[in-house]
Amino acid sequence: CSNKRYNFDREEFSPPR
Repeated sequence: CSNKRYNFDREEFSPPR
């Protein structure tokens, strides 16, 4: 599962939690 690089790569994106 490599879908945990949204908030790490882009700060404008937030985690699904």
